[in-house]
Amino acid sequence: MSLSRIVLLLLLSPLLLAAAVLYLPVFLAGSALYMLRLRRTRGQASGTAYEPLQGRVTYHLLGNRPDPVAVELSRRLPATSWGFTPVLLAPIAWLFKLIGLLPELFQYPPPIPTSFTGMMGARCKLIDDALDEHLANDDQVVLLGAGWDVRGYRRPSDQTGPWFEVDTPGTQAIKRAGVDAAGLDTSDITYVTCDFTEQTWLEALDGEGFDRTRRTFVIWEGVSMYLNDDAIAATLRAVATLPAGSRVAFDLFTRQWLDTKAGRTAGRSIAMTYGEPWTWGLELDGALAPTIDAYVG
Repeated sequence: MSLSRIVLLLLLSPLLLAAAVLYLPVFLAGSALYMLRLRRTRGQASGTAYEPLQGRVTYHLLGNRPDPVAVELSRRLPATSWGFTPVLLAPIAWLFKLIGLLPELFQYPPPIPTSFTGMMGARCKLIDDALDEHLANDDQVVLLGAGWDVRGYRRPSDQTGPWFEVDTPGTQAIKRAGVDAAGLDTSDITYVTCDFTEQTWLEALDGEGFDRTRRTFVIWEGVSMYLNDDAIAATLRAVATLPAGSRVAFDLFTRQWLDTKAGRTAGRSIAMTYGEPWTWGLELDGALAPTIDAYVG
């Protein structure tokens, strides 16, 4: 931080403190309203889908990953349509921009090694980069468990390869209503509903324009930790049937980390907030575990 910025902050510190005191009741009330709206839609749509969306809206506000589409969709979703961004996210972003000190939680991309707080930015960057490569090759793209992801609505106009969003009927219905209300262009998006307990996602894609002989990029973000061994194996076996050059980008937790104090605490917080507990982590052998632990911090 530069000396001039330090001097400015010292001069403004009484005003910032007063503003923080005045803003605290607004923040608490806004947080309570967000939780209330989440609970109203619990069981109807994914609650944890709001987490990456909030991250990308914050990146946008901070200027490190422009995504006006994410902002537009957030204004039309049940838990965030009441002014969530200007009331809760924008003041926080403004404060961090003012002081010039950005926590890892809001960094895109975060530093490497990456801690748990930077996980959202790390996986977003990883998938963004891989997606750019596949869009350049005109591969078809499948968003598996699409949630509130808006990557398909912010593609360059010359990259119009087939794009499929697969999700449960409840989550997808709410998203489509929000997308329509935001006036987003969906002409190149194919929505596919799937009851994952009754059919596989590949079966759901049949008859929807999906070409099993075409190279495919599968985005499977923020999903694996809510599944079980059989569902993980079935998904990866399905990806393995796609043509050579197809890839899947997904994130996961290790069982070793989930069993730590930090992992258990974070898991309880997610379950209490969204009613969607973490159920799966990759069991690492003795050779891999130290390497992964060192990488993620």
